[in-house]
Amino acid sequence: MIVDSPLWPRVPVATRWQQSSRGAKNPPDVWLPSPQVKEDAAAKKKENEPISVSSRTLTRTNVSNRKSIKRQFVTNKRQSVTNEPIVTKTTVEEPGKRSSSNLNIATWNVRTLRKEGNWEIPLEEARSFNLDILGLSETYLTESDTMISKEDFTALLGCRKDGIGREGVGLLISQSLLSCLVSFESVSPRIITAKFRTKEGILNIIHVYAPTSTHSDAESDQFYDVLQHHLQKVNKRERLILMGDFNAKIGTDQNTWCPAMGRFGLGKINERGEKLLEFCMLNKLTVCNTHFQHKDCRKVTWTSPCGKYKNMIDFIITQQENLTTFKNCRSYCSADVGSDHNLVLATVLSAPVKVKRLKTTPKSYDVSRLHNSLIAEEFRAKIGGAFEPLLHLEDTDVETLWEKFKNTTNIVTEETGGFQRKKLVKGLPEEVRKMCHLRRKARVEMLNNPTAANKNNYKTFNKKVKYEVRQWKRKLRENDVSEMEQAYSMNNSHDLFKKVRKLAGEKTTTQAVAKDNQGILRTAPDEVMKCWEDHFNKHLNTEFPRDDDILKTIPEPVNRNTTSLPFTLEEVEEAVKKLKNNKSCGCDRISAEVLKEGGPLMNQMLLKVINKAWSDREIPEDWSRGLVTPVYKKGASLILPITEPLLFCPSLEKYSAGYCLLESKIL
Repeated sequence: MIVDSPLWPRVPVATRWQQSSRGAKNPPDVWLPSPQVKEDAAAKKKENEPISVSSRTLTRTNVSNRKSIKRQFVTNKRQSVTNEPIVTKTTVEEPGKRSSSNLNIATWNVRTLRKEGNWEIPLEEARSFNLDILGLSETYLTESDTMISKEDFTALLGCRKDGIGREGVGLLISQSLLSCLVSFESVSPRIITAKFRTKEGILNIIHVYAPTSTHSDAESDQFYDVLQHHLQKVNKRERLILMGDFNAKIGTDQNTWCPAMGRFGLGKINERGEKLLEFCMLNKLTVCNTHFQHKDCRKVTWTSPCGKYKNMIDFIITQQENLTTFKNCRSYCSADVGSDHNLVLATVLSAPVKVKRLKTTPKSYDVSRLHNSLIAEEFRAKIGGAFEPLLHLEDTDVETLWEKFKNTTNIVTEETGGFQRKKLVKGLPEEVRKMCHLRRKARVEMLNNPTAANKNNYKTFNKKVKYEVRQWKRKLRENDVSEMEQAYSMNNSHDLFKKVRKLAGEKTTTQAVAKDNQGILRTAPDEVMKCWEDHFNKHLNTEFPRDDDILKTIPEPVNRNTTSLPFTLEEVEEAVKKLKNNKSCGCDRISAEVLKEGGPLMNQMLLKVINKAWSDREIPEDWSRGLVTPVYKKGASLILPITEPLLFCPSLEKYSAGYCLLESKIL
């Protein structure tokens, strides 16, 4: 028999040295891959002669079957040595579609997010690629908050504390994955970490921005020391994804650096690349970009301004044993945010844990429409027609009477005014979107053919995109100013100051997350509710010492025959007029504007409820309930002890008239 060269290269020396250092005295058989067998003319005649291949007995039926079995056997041996999946043909899924069992995780150096409109374009690209997690490098932000809301994404930021707009990293997390967030830490302007709860276990995401070649080796060593410190905090049973802009070129020498890299590298290695690969070898990591066969244009992550130099310096790195969970990893030059870096996207086999959502706060009605005289007349006619038969009903208990009043009022208010609609500017307008599409096409042409004409064409479209974004923002500001003038002319101070606060600075929405007493971040709705319950039980439901002598000094109320003094309709109307507008309604969703526009029949029904509560010495359950909302202080949106709670009680807001009357009757 003729022995040919093996199908795959022999295992590198570094791998044999690692295995021998674990205590193996003799080299195992898996170090040497099995040779490919070729038959001579004499061997072809022995068709039924059994042969032994690694303790397996096979029947020599035909050459093609034997070769396929042998090739599969050698492939399995090679995979057991290097833990490297054999990629023969990569299945590239559409970036905008994915199954529910996959996570789209990407990294991108956006160069800056401080300029006008630079948040909206990355968000639009994240939606088009259906990303779950997007790591951002070189954000140049100086935000004091580490967690802010951006439309349908949540941003975790790591910025400088001295106010200088340099470096900066961040993680954009989709709202569907936010409930799976376990914890996060903004280590420095170059490192940010986050933990997510998935069906396969805890997934650790570490996003970095390494020092460039212009920085000294001491800064680079300090960066890797901090990264190593936080890498050691990760449990060995948990999965890890390390990604970002490492500013390092790792080349194509897979034989020397196996299994830290695969067979599909790019370019030549440099000193920073050697440091990165040594770091991967030390922590048993591997670069996912090099394990999937793609064109060179899909490996490039950075292109020089002249278009002459193209390198792979943005990486997605994972543990060697978790490499099989990656379906694909490549760069997309079609994603454009005005940066010289490409988007690097990986599809990972992982499904987020589904969390049961709690009941949300009831929607508020659009009572501003009641300022229109025609709509107000229609509302009074409908509410009067609905309350007229209820006034002649036989007396029932106060709870039933209140439920009829509340349900009838809510139904008529919904039919007349509808619900409030938040004016959210989500996504880019059509003009900006078209210009971004043209800039994207010009960028692809420039990368494929970096001529002077294509470069100038891309620069022209880049300027046009920035101009369209400025015009779009200018129109939004002009609309806000016109609404402010209209509110001022109508003496509507509520809407006026609301617009003033919006123009003074963008108000970030705080997420429904909290830290418990041990400092552990809680993101699931039921866990957050438990944190607030424990917080209020600790600070409010406590026994305070009291002085009985002071209680004796309080005079006793004057005894009066209160049963013979029922409330009158004039007293209820006077109390309703004193209610303030633009106040938050409680759990009954009945605002002061609705009570004022209800008319005489609504006041008669309210009088009937109050007199029934007075005669039965019992109030409805809704009158003793309230909605609690947290008022976060700047920079401390996750710490409960320094958070102010506000209590919205419908019994104190809308039925304060009835309580004032009760107090006047008693005293």
